[in-house]
Amino acid sequence: MAIRLQFISLIIPVTTLERVLTPEEGGLAAFLRSAEPSCGDMLWHDAHLCRVDGAMHWPDVDEMVARWEARGLQGLVGGSPQQWWKDFAVCASRHGATFPCDWLVYDAADNCVHLAGTPKGEVQGPKPLS
Repeated sequence: MAIRLQFISLIIPVTTLERVLTPEEGGLAAFLRSAEPSCGDMLWHDAHLCRVDGAMHWPDVDEMVARWEARGLQGLVGGSPQQWWKDFAVCASRHGATFPCDWLVYDAADNCVHLAGTPKGEVQGPKPLS
């Protein structure tokens, strides 16, 4: 399956989320339940990827990235000008990942991303904005 991009999206592989979300927190299922009231329809996922956060304005991205890096995940790695996304990726609607990301495939026709090596399948998330 695939995850639709809307404005700016922070995408994390489900396996990475399962690694970082502690059993005391209730794991992935508890995270999804607890995030629903605050994120509303901004959080969607499939078996491989999860859109854990989103923004409409670029200045908000630093806060999103810092929140997940505080949990021990690495965002951009490498040095300028050769940087790439490691544990999560920031993606822009109609563009895909903002830096190279070898585990993510962007599909421009459906404005979505899916995990590399898996079929795109059905797109999860809200219908495209017209």
